[in-house]
Amino acid sequence: IRLGKDLSKREIDITKLALRGHSAERIALFLGLSKRTVEHHLERIKLKLHCNSKAELIEKARELEQVGYLCLHL
Repeated sequence: IRLGKDLSKREIDITKLALRGHSAERIALFLGLSKRTVEHHLERIKLKLHCNSKAELIEKARELEQVGYLCLHL
């Protein structure tokens, strides 16, 4: 899949954790990052996927998961 700008491995990991319902704080703890770093990644992911909200990001992530884009990593 070509998304215009592909997601990095870290962005895919964060997207998958967000898809599972984890907050930025919990994702940060799990990945050993600061909450602000995770929030920054989430903003970049939303830009890359052309999403305006976290809910929209989750919807798009579900679609990507169904086509196997998120099957790698984590």
